[in-house]
Amino acid sequence: MPLSTTINTRLPEPPPLLCYRLDLGHGIGDQNDTENSPGQDEEREQTILCRFCGSTITSKAEAVRKNGRHDHVFFNPSGIAFEISCFKNAPGCVAEGKTTTDFSWFSGYAWQYALCATCLTHLGWRFSSNHDSFFGLITGRLLT
Repeated sequence: MPLSTTINTRLPEPPPLLCYRLDLGHGIGDQNDTENSPGQDEEREQTILCRFCGSTITSKAEAVRKNGRHDHVFFNPSGIAFEISCFKNAPGCVAEGKTTTDFSWFSGYAWQYALCATCLTHLGWRFSSNHDSFFGLITGRLLT
């Protein structure tokens, strides 16, 4: 007997992008330096996985610094805090949603949601400008 109801697979909307920034140290401006420590090649090749499904998202080799830091803490308009880490590429993510500059944490960058390409869990945001793009991924939703 066929089912008479349709299963709704639409995911709930993730929380709004954060608009307030908490600096956790001395930033050095709007630099795009990659995180590179000599002698740490093995650690930098370590893969980073989706905490929910175990799929490969990125690697430590893709870590970058934005506004002088790799890790940031931001608050959304509702006061919810997110700790994010920045990565140049995240092949295990798909960018979803309309690109917007509303409440962007990084001046000059627009953002979209970044979802796990396998399970579609909201993992963070993809930020893009005319000359650059990177992913800000929620630390607590990743495994190393």
